[in-house]
Amino acid sequence: LIDSSRQFQQAVIQFFRDHDFKDLADDSCFFYKKTKGKKGRKDEEIYVGTFVDDLIITGSSQEVIEKFIKQLKQRFECHDAEPLEWFLGIKPFSAYGIIL
Repeated sequence: LIDSSRQFQQAVIQFFRDHDFKDLADDSCFFYKKTKGKKGRKDEEIYVGTFVDDLIITGSSQEVIEKFIKQLKQRFECHDAEPLEWFLGIKPFSAYGIIL
């Protein structure tokens, strides 16, 4: 079971690298990607936190998030979860339209 978790994590890391994500030097459980927006459009950003087989995804727009999820589903069997209630013992909340 430990080997399968390790193999899954390695597959996830390779997926992010194949899609030009970078990880934090100190934490290979957090990935991000920033791309320049096309003419007249804002830059796009997406951030992904991983824990075992769970992902928390946020980005600069719903379009960017949906595009990423589509790519993810092409590689892995996955489903969209309920709205985030807890992640790693942290309960997010919304203040002034920003989720903290």
